[in-house]
Amino acid sequence: MCYYTSMSKETQQRTVYLDILRVFACFFVVMVHVSAAWLEEPQIPSFHFTVSYTFNTIAIAAPAVFLALSGAVFLNPDLVTDVSPKKMWKKYILRLVVAYVVWSILYTVVKWAPYYTFSMEAVRVYVKEFFFTPIYHLWFLPALMVIYAFLPILRPGLSDPARCRYFLILYIPFQILMPLILSFDIPGKEVISAVSGRFPYMLLGYIGYFVLGRFLDTVSIRKTGRAALYTVSVLCTALSIWYSCRESVRAGYLVGFSNTLYSLSSFLLVCAAFILFRQITCEKEGLRKAISFLAKLTFGIYLLHPMVLDFASRLLPGMMELPAIVEIPLITLCLFLLCIPIVWVLRKIPFVNRYLV
Repeated sequence: MCYYTSMSKETQQRTVYLDILRVFACFFVVMVHVSAAWLEEPQIPSFHFTVSYTFNTIAIAAPAVFLALSGAVFLNPDLVTDVSPKKMWKKYILRLVVAYVVWSILYTVVKWAPYYTFSMEAVRVYVKEFFFTPIYHLWFLPALMVIYAFLPILRPGLSDPARCRYFLILYIPFQILMPLILSFDIPGKEVISAVSGRFPYMLLGYIGYFVLGRFLDTVSIRKTGRAALYTVSVLCTALSIWYSCRESVRAGYLVGFSNTLYSLSSFLLVCAAFILFRQITCEKEGLRKAISFLAKLTFGIYLLHPMVLDFASRLLPGMMELPAIVEIPLITLCLFLLCIPIVWVLRKIPFVNRYLV
């Protein structure tokens, strides 16, 4: 994560939308994990399943928004001037490594502490879990580590919007459209899969959204083009949800078609969110400071919220009894708001503030 300082007023106006988008993306990341609880043992068919899957599909684009936000910042020489290997490893990658190790240990201990007293057996379980069972939401940290490690090589070419566009022309067919095509039973599917498998498109997956952020931060789209993008995003997302729910009913189990990072609906939602939030301006200094304050807490909220959700579910085992259409947004909001003061307090601790939140 990167926060920019010593900016001109013009630059602050240009980047305030990034902070607002970061806060909204963090909120929807929380929603991903709240709605996922309803999908662990889905009652198919049911209204609750449809609602929870809809929330999950919309929210699943949030981690991709975070990747795109990082690209919009780090590929912009005006916001981050020094991306030398020494700077990236010492300031950014080291922080991510420490956060990943410490939070992985914390989540492993919290998961198994109720079942083991301190013993060598417990230590063996903790070590095994740490190395062989990654904590589900921490995948984002190694993804950023790899991108940041290659950033000194990437930015000289990809800070140019025209080259970003060329990269995306190569990226979209293999990373976004190919998985969509292969999700259907079509003639020659095995051949297409075998041929496409020879391209290292999975290695470009995270970097693709990273580059997309820089492109969306610079591209100029007229009002009619923006309206078309919003319309297509909504229609594609709705169609994907309908198709997934229909196929889930037919199969009798969850068929996840649209609630993935590389689905066409997720890609379009990321694009629409960026373009929509770019239209936002903020003239009031006090409001900008409040937005910046919340944006600086999002890294800690992202890392902390599953633990808070786990504790809350243990203390309040009946909290998952409201209708999904009410419960998912309500618990998401409560969890998000609860994490804000916790992370704010944690940021007062020097080591924790520097490396863990």
